[in-house]
Amino acid sequence: MNPIVGLLAATLLGTTGPAAQDAIDQIVQGQYQSVAVCPRIVWRAKTEEELNGAPGPNGIVWVNEVYDHLREASAGDFAGKFSVKSQRLVDAAFRDRTLDDLYDPRFLQEFGKSYQVDAIVIVNGAVEPGRPDSWRVFTEVFGTKTLDSARPTYQTIEKTLSQAAYAGESFEVRRWVPDPATGATKIVATVDLEVPEPHAFGQGEQYEKLQYKNLNPEALHPLNNRQCPFGFELRVAGQARTTEPFEKDLYVELNPGEEYAVRFWNKSDRPVFFAIYIDGMNSIGKEHEQPFETPTARTWYVPPDGDLREINGWYTINRSGQKYFSERFTITPASESVAGGGGFSDNLGMVTVIAYTYDMDDIPKAPDLEKVARRGISPTFGTGAGSREDRELTFDPNAKKKGIMLASMTVHYRTRQQLDEMRYGTEAAAEETEEEQPFVAKPEKKPEEAKQPSEGTAFPSESDSTSGEKPNEGESVGFPGG
Repeated sequence: MNPIVGLLAATLLGTTGPAAQDAIDQIVQGQYQSVAVCPRIVWRAKTEEELNGAPGPNGIVWVNEVYDHLREASAGDFAGKFSVKSQRLVDAAFRDRTLDDLYDPRFLQEFGKSYQVDAIVIVNGAVEPGRPDSWRVFTEVFGTKTLDSARPTYQTIEKTLSQAAYAGESFEVRRWVPDPATGATKIVATVDLEVPEPHAFGQGEQYEKLQYKNLNPEALHPLNNRQCPFGFELRVAGQARTTEPFEKDLYVELNPGEEYAVRFWNKSDRPVFFAIYIDGMNSIGKEHEQPFETPTARTWYVPPDGDLREINGWYTINRSGQKYFSERFTITPASESVAGGGGFSDNLGMVTVIAYTYDMDDIPKAPDLEKVARRGISPTFGTGAGSREDRELTFDPNAKKKGIMLASMTVHYRTRQQLDEMRYGTEAAAEETEEEQPFVAKPEKKPEEAKQPSEGTAFPSESDSTSGEKPNEGESVGFPGG
């Protein structure tokens, strides 16, 4: 390895630092002067390559991390050695392209000639052989003229609870239960999590890896478990859509042109924060971000004892932090979705709701596993945005922060024909219905009527000006402080 490149590795942050490091090494050794990053991950599973794969929205996060690292390197230690094409420009070039195009020599040569690119960086992923709790990620750098690539270096990513939840996995980790000894409530690990206390309540990356490894793979989906106090449903025209199981996942029917809402509830006797992701995009702020990156200000507060909330669109706070607007969820072609429109296409057709504790009050303190780990002892379809309405915001500075994850719940949505294909096979379904376009939720062009939120609803802080939720006019809105 180039020694200068080796020194740079220490500055590369994020999940994919080593993979980005390897790409930089390949670029320098290949003497490529202008490179582009493929905006979609190539997922390799059982010898078949798929652009959309098991990591779900994590894939686009990895791609963006690699892109950011390359841009930083090209403007820093490697200024003048190579440049990186704008990702927005590359997104447009790859829109509607398939995996076959990506590995078609003619496409690569035409792309290189049209955009004056010497090489293209492709982020790849797969399940780590023999380790279902881990992903393998690596980068390939293809010369657009020579069509060759160097042998990549593989990087292993151990799944955390947050990454697994973001990929669409569903599980309950902890819940509040009555304590017969005191008459109050206490938090306990569910049967889904086979980790002894107090390790079951530890925070941070190392603890999340440990806890994910010890989840019970045979546990019920939280939405099918009547004892789970957290849940949500998708509603159309005021009626809940029934979910249908396929293997370990739940699916619901949503068809082009339909508007839908997400209703979520908390039946425990403690308040809860909910983070909601539509096709991997946070419902507050319309940004793709992994759960561990989501600040409390972009979550929804729900009081205890059966209280619920309902949202029917994307919520955004303006730059001043004093106003917000919302845009309805409407099913549309994938290319017109919020996620698809942002160059994002992994796991469209997926709604994920994650419940968190309200701060860390009354939660047992776990040993500092992060310090132990540092010593070397490590245990095409989407949703779009709708009509806009501005409102004023006020804030409660006494609100608390989100704590540890309680449960992750995902429901996938598909058209009627797609569900028929899953039930009966492609040919049988085709005999009953005509082929439909992929769909996503997009902005609807008529005014929205705001749902009356529960009193004390959490909203983004003034320091977080890109997120928000809709309050009643003149109502004081609580937000996660700090």
